[in-house]
Amino acid sequence: MGSCENSWAFDGFRKCCFHNGTVGALGPRPWQRGDVVSLILNLHQDNAGRAQCLVNNTGTTTFTNMNPKSGMFPAISISM
Repeated sequence: MGSCENSWAFDGFRKCCFHNGTVGALGPRPWQRGDVVSLILNLHQDNAGRAQCLVNNTGTTTFTNMNPKSGMFPAISISM
């Protein structure tokens, strides 16, 4: 996930986010047991698409200008 132009990913264990093969920073610490993780996806035409990751109700990284070519398919992978 996050390796092509139509893929976006948040990795809480490695504190990274990915899009189109590019790696960015994600928050000050790895996610921990008990954290509440929220993902907000807005594909409204006026803002060209946006995804935000919140940990314990605190914003971390946002992807903007998302323009998926053929819809979105959410996926989640959890490991502790």
